[in-house]
Amino acid sequence: MRRQFVSNVAFYSTTAVLILIIVLCVGATVKSESRDETQRMENRIQEQQLMSDMKQYLNENGYRNSGVTLTYALEEDGSPDYTFTIHHKKINSMSETERGALSAELARACNAGGNYSVSYEYLLTDF
Repeated sequence: MRRQFVSNVAFYSTTAVLILIIVLCVGATVKSESRDETQRMENRIQEQQLMSDMKQYLNENGYRNSGVTLTYALEEDGSPDYTFTIHHKKINSMSETERGALSAELARACNAGGNYSVSYEYLLTDF
């Protein structure tokens, strides 16, 4: 009888420990996914603001109807690295030096900084 009691206690104790481990693992996974989702939402808001600032600047400075795309890659530390690709006939006819100056203006005008980096590429055509 005593042996059965010890066996039952061991069984229930082991079961309780295993259930506790499962609950903690599931809780940690949910918490991690929640944190990741929050970061994605913050990045999306940041992207929308960057795109809005860029389009506004280009429209106000003689580059109306520019083609603008924004892509990003995440760095190892989790911070985004944004790249704007811009197309406009005025930019197409600029020299490399002028495009470099435009990139510097865009960085100042569009509040490039914070916990992310921004770079600029120009889509050039032959015609």
